[in-house]
Amino acid sequence: MEDLEYTRRQQEYHLAEEAERIEKEKMKDFKLRLQIREQSIELRELRAHLQAAYVTKELMAQKAEREAARLREKVRKLSHYLFNELFNNLILQVEEARAHKLQQDIWASYDKEEKESDEQKIIRQQEHYLELQKQIEEQEEMKQKSIELILIEKRILDQLVMEYQAELERFRFKFTFSTIT
Repeated sequence: MEDLEYTRRQQEYHLAEEAERIEKEKMKDFKLRLQIREQSIELRELRAHLQAAYVTKELMAQKAEREAARLREKVRKLSHYLFNELFNNLILQVEEARAHKLQQDIWASYDKEEKESDEQKIIRQQEHYLELQKQIEEQEEMKQKSIELILIEKRILDQLVMEYQAELERFRFKFTFSTIT
């Protein structure tokens, strides 16, 4: 039993020594690479080019982000404007329809001898009312199409932003990877 314990301790000791040796090798290798990196003109030039490329890429990314933000704000303002215009037009048409309906009710109260004439006017009024109702429905459809168009533009902008962020991540990963090695 003691021999087993002694053997186990010896193995642990040898493993610890091996781990320490490997760590020293890694440190030696790291220092050698660092020395080569610092003394190599080509590597210093390459590092300078990489840093310049990183700065350029970052500036382009910032510019793209500003442009995306500007476009998002433009889409937001446009959608707000379109919604307000459509809503105001719908309210106006509903008010006009109510006024016409009220007018129809007044005409319906004429004397009996004018009833025939009034009925023709009522028919015209109803046709007009139906036409207004149709216009309201068409404008509602236009509003819906405008909203769908805005949503499509928003999806496109979101996709562009996601692509930009993915490209930026890839560049950062490449830059990080190149500075590690």
